[in-house]
Amino acid sequence: MVFWLAESVGTLLSGFPQSAAYTNLNGVHGHAGWRWLFIIDGIITLPLALAGFFFFPNLPQDGKKTWWTTEEEHILSVKRMEAIGRAGKEPWTVAKVKRILLNWHTYLLRLTVIRTINLFNSNVQQISHITLGPEPCLEDYGLPRRQEGIPVVRYPSDSAQ
Repeated sequence: MVFWLAESVGTLLSGFPQSAAYTNLNGVHGHAGWRWLFIIDGIITLPLALAGFFFFPNLPQDGKKTWWTTEEEHILSVKRMEAIGRAGKEPWTVAKVKRILLNWHTYLLRLTVIRTINLFNSNVQQISHITLGPEPCLEDYGLPRRQEGIPVVRYPSDSAQ
């Protein structure tokens, strides 16, 4: 529930600056407002992606120590993985692909993800608005932009059920 709540609150709080950027930057330097949203999101995402690339640790099974861990920490992580029976990486073979495709867990996971997205994800409404026309927003329905984040209240109560 914490993740759904965080996603909903994040959607709510990010909606205000995004609608402001869309409205106020529309036409600046010849770019539409929606293009500015992609530029701003890219500026936010790129440093986070780089930080993740450099700071997420390697898998212990890879045998490579992450630059910010000590040798003792790496050895400890390898021993922990061996203690719980985690095997190293296996090469991709036809047998491995068959095992994955014929495993019922694969399909149950997909159904669970689809159900979760359709029931609890506040972005489903936004995606459905995108398919309605070239400039979808709640203003088309007579509501001001500041009300786009109001559905966030529903999701914590849905996830509690």
